[in-house]
Amino acid sequence: MTKRLLMLCGIAGSGKSTWAKEYIKDQKRQSKNIVRISRDEIRFSLVGENEEYFSKETQVFNTYIKNIRKYLEDDITDIVIADATHINANSRKKVLKKLNLSNIIVVAVVFETPVSRCIEQNELREGRECVPRIAIYNMKKHFTMPTYEEGFNEIVSAGGILCKS
Repeated sequence: MTKRLLMLCGIAGSGKSTWAKEYIKDQKRQSKNIVRISRDEIRFSLVGENEEYFSKETQVFNTYIKNIRKYLEDDITDIVIADATHINANSRKKVLKKLNLSNIIVVAVVFETPVSRCIEQNELREGRECVPRIAIYNMKKHFTMPTYEEGFNEIVSAGGILCKS
């Protein structure tokens, strides 16, 4: 089986991490080896409670790439989920350029959740996980749809990829 990299693309609060966790359960029921690499989880493990959110961005990015690469290169994992916003071509290109993607099927999984719903879902978060509203509006303003020219083999809607059994 050819490995797959699922790059989640959507603004904060659009349901990316929740979707990924459900997708993992579904794939494990089908005996697939799947792993989720969350940029936020990496950030929260590296940035102290009183430190600025982006204070260690280079280390966060490098760790994110290293972890994705590790699972893409092993002999066990079938699917790697890259869980971050990836809201525009530049952010996606930066990630894809750092990875060795030969013989990997690269899928953009797009979340087109309305901003009002993103804000509702975001307000259920606590502490540092809650994103300022202005940041959500800015992400929406700068969001661009992934294209095949960026290096994707497939571009799918998040609603169309999870099939529950």
